[in-house]
Amino acid sequence: MGNADPVQLGIETAEALQQALAELLSDAMNVQIAAINASPDQFEVLGLRADVPDGSTVRRSRIVIPCRR
Repeated sequence: MGNADPVQLGIETAEALQQALAELLSDAMNVQIAAINASPDQFEVLGLRADVPDGSTVRRSRIVIPCRR
């Protein structure tokens, strides 16, 4: 990874996180995230809030999602 293009790595990381969140919260709206920590093997999503179709709101202080890269 020493010669990895940081812009391309950022794009790939964002795409992988977007896919993981879409699988986890497929019908969610108004998804808000306070912070994201990304490492080669996982994403740590902090301060998640999302509205779901039944009118309820999902709140999680921390979610760890394994990467499938």
